[in-house]
Amino acid sequence: MWHWSVSLKKNKTSYHVINIDELRYIMQDGDKTV
Repeated sequence: MWHWSVSLKKNKTSYHVINIDELRYIMQDGDKTV
């Protein structure tokens, strides 16, 4: 599931490992980059 972290184009800072809570937030946020 950690491969989702590379899809976080919004966070151009660094590709960090996101936890489940962050993942669920991104999914709810409707991230179009995935």
